[in-house]
Amino acid sequence: MTVYDIEFISNIENTMDISNPVFSKFVMEYEKIIKSETAIPIFNNHTKFHSNKNKKNSKKKYNTQCIFIRNSNAWTPNAKVELEKEITNSIISNLNKLSSINFNIITDSLIKDIHSCNTPNITNILCNEIITKNIYDKDYQDEYVKLCIRICNENFTPNNTIIKSDNKYYWEKNGKYVGPYNTLEDVEEYYNNILSFKRILLNKLYERFMNRYNVYNDMLKEDDDDKRFKLKREIISIIEFSAKLYNNNVISFNIIYLIHMNLFDINKSHEHINLDLEMLYIMWGVLFKVPYNKIGSNQCQINIIFNYINNVFSKMEFSYRIGFFIEDLIENMTKKFRSFIVKKDVDMVDDACDECIIDMEEELNKHIKDKTLYNFVIKRGDEISDCLDLLVYIVLNNSKHNDIIVDCIKRCFSNSYINEECISSLLSHTEEDIREMELDNYAVRTNYNIMCDIFRKEFEFFI
Repeated sequence: MTVYDIEFISNIENTMDISNPVFSKFVMEYEKIIKSETAIPIFNNHTKFHSNKNKKNSKKKYNTQCIFIRNSNAWTPNAKVELEKEITNSIISNLNKLSSINFNIITDSLIKDIHSCNTPNITNILCNEIITKNIYDKDYQDEYVKLCIRICNENFTPNNTIIKSDNKYYWEKNGKYVGPYNTLEDVEEYYNNILSFKRILLNKLYERFMNRYNVYNDMLKEDDDDKRFKLKREIISIIEFSAKLYNNNVISFNIIYLIHMNLFDINKSHEHINLDLEMLYIMWGVLFKVPYNKIGSNQCQINIIFNYINNVFSKMEFSYRIGFFIEDLIENMTKKFRSFIVKKDVDMVDDACDECIIDMEEELNKHIKDKTLYNFVIKRGDEISDCLDLLVYIVLNNSKHNDIIVDCIKRCFSNSYINEECISSLLSHTEEDIREMELDNYAVRTNYNIMCDIFRKEFEFFI
């Protein structure tokens, strides 16, 4: 090894003789030192490490400090993911301990968890856990309903990242950004309506309810009675839970009515009809407990439900057990709603449906007049597209409210309550439809053309 004394180094600046072989060697050695000092250690599965058995002694002897330099591509823990894992474990643990005795303590803890990490992932996990608990812990079903009421009444602030770009707002979801929104209020409004605990819970209940025929098929194939009951319990729990949510003012009777209409479908196997009628009987076992002044306000819909049961199912051939369910329903509904039940023929039931549509039209006209149309429509949940269809019908018959209704549709679209397909379907009338409507109102065709022109101007995708 060549050793350079201080005299040689101090004279380099004066001599600057780059042809000097000693100087050239010095430069080479110096460059090696620089490279070794700036190199970033890379560790992999093939790295060899010496035994650490003398590590403790060597540390005392040399008093050294280990410094690890992190490569830019190295893994780093995601604080948000770690927090979600922590909150998930807390949610599962608390739900396992929930009872009537510790209800307030556990509920407060759960709400605190949601406040600390109010993300769609956490809301989905919470809803899934509640639904699962509701299936297998029937004795605590009322506690789960009360828990849902507390959570629905709580005002949560979304924890998702919100960014602003080109005067528009976006919020982060699973590494992607959803938007655009015109104002921060629109972002929070969308988040609180579409991604709220209540909306996600109802969507999950609806998905499971609509998947019931697959569960029925598995149940009908099963020979073991205990397994059959567990499968049936999956659907029974959804029916009971939905009815109890209505009883406690969490959901409207419109959702209960939609469940009825789906159960009333007779275009399915006889076994599926039997099971659906059993679910109907179980639902009314809960609904009959509702005070008359609450459920009685839905006279139109209850009349439709009663007449379907009385005119359709009572005339079909069923086993003694299902036949008893039908007779008992008719008898109890007649007693509870005797002040307004009107027995109608089968072909008159559709007229009753028309009466409900007229009621909704009157409600929409009221909100048009009060300039509260948009807020009313977005609270309709799964009925938003139906409301907008009816609004288009209103404007085709009277163009006076064009601006208000178009503005409502635009806001629903910009805030992602509806998609392009829904917009296009609003004005998808055939020539036959227009001619039929013209028989009642000659101005329909003109109004339709005006609306089409407005849609083409406001929505680039509309043809």
